[in-house]
Formats: sequence, structure tokens, C-alpha cells
Amino acid sequence: LGKKLLAAYFQRELPANIVEKLESRFDVAKSVVLENVYQNEKAGNYLANFGRFIFQNRKDAFLYQMVYRGFELFFEKNVMKYNNYNDYAINFTGSIAYYFSDVLRQVANDKGITLRNVIESPIAGLTLYHQHSDSKS
Repeated sequence: LGKKLLAAYFQRELPANIVEKLESRFDVAKSVVLENVYQNEKAGNYLANFGRFIFQNRKDAFLYQMVYRGFELFFEKNVMKYNNYNDYAINFTGSIAYYFSDVLRQVANDKGITLRNVIESPIAGLTLYHQHSDSKS
């Protein structure tokens, strides 16, 4: 999401109010961004900051649509290519899925896909699994 936001910024696709918020919060000079994305060993952490920015501004129609479209593409490329994809419930693990679960669930619903669990971290998934296993014994 961070890369998508920055691409939209540099391609001048962002609404003015989002540009203003982005520029007031981050140094988005092209040289700074390029260095942090391509030469910094913690580029993932750098880009995650922009994901948090999107989350904090998720009510903005442009940003909501950007997240929606990202999940839509994920489903189309990774789930819907299988003939019987709608016969199974799908689980997600990760902070993007977790924090944007309302959008994720909306996209899944719109695509006829059933979501079961959306958890933030693998350890939370293990906890759920063991709680479920213990209740069966």
C-alpha cells in the first residue's frame, strides 16, 4: 500500500487534501523516497509508515478505493483463478488484512468469497488453533 500511495503521489493522482496531509507528515522529496525504498535495508518499515497513514485516512474516498482495488486484485489473481474458489472459506494473517479487514470483508462479499478469520499475526493464529483443538478434546 505504501508503494501505491507514493506512486499515486508522484503521478499527481492524489486529492489535494491528501497531498497536503502527506507532505505535512513526511518528507516526500523524490530523492528521499527513492533512497529509502531502494537503498535502505529497512525499506519495508519505511513503506509501512505510509500504510499507517492510509489507515488513519481510510475514510477518504480515494484511499478507500485504492485499498479496495488492491484487495480486489489480490482475489482475482490469487483466489478466483481456481474453479471452486467459492466452495472454501479463506483466512488471512497480517497487519494489512487485519487493520483493513472491513474493506477486505467488503471485497470478499462483493466477489462471493467467504472469509473466516482475519488475524494480525501468526502467533494469534496459533493461539486460535490451539484453543479450538483443546475444546475438541
